[in-house]
Amino acid sequence: VKAPTTTETGLAERVCAECGSVETKVLPKVIESLTNPDFNISVDFGAEAAVSEGSALLVEKIVGETDENLQEILEIYKNSVLIDGYDIALMYNGSQVSLNETATIKFMISSDNAEMYNDYKIFYIDAGGVSHEMDVSFEENTLTIHSNDLGRFMIIGIQPEHSANVLLIVGIVILVVVVIGGIVG
Repeated sequence: VKAPTTTETGLAERVCAECGSVETKVLPKVIESLTNPDFNISVDFGAEAAVSEGSALLVEKIVGETDENLQEILEIYKNSVLIDGYDIALMYNGSQVSLNETATIKFMISSDNAEMYNDYKIFYIDAGGVSHEMDVSFEENTLTIHSNDLGRFMIIGIQPEHSANVLLIVGIVILVVVVIGGIVG
């Protein structure tokens, strides 16, 4: 009868088909975004896809991901490195719930990573293990994607091609200095 909002609870009515009695249920307020402060990840559901108050964003860091598709992706993108992987779930009353609309997911990255990489890729790994490249934007140490699903996401950083060459040159210069120092000394 009355939809919940971010400021007020809602009401729903159900009429019993057998006896005609009316049952009224209070619907919890809704929230438009959730943040997991442990991993600096937030999900914005927007007004149309707001979730019930009391929902929680469960985020687990994925360690040691060995997905074959991911390994292929790292080989395709030269100078790429797996930065992080996360399994993200929306929970309500102890149960996992699905998104009913597209959500905006934001991943905060460290300033060290922001300086080290010149591009980022985020891949959603579906239940079948297939990798899907997401459109990602980067602004103020935040990677932003839009997704209809929550689940496993892998963040890949791509280093500038010249950075590998610079490291090689620095290594050669150090070697030359050591060798010359050994000859002179």
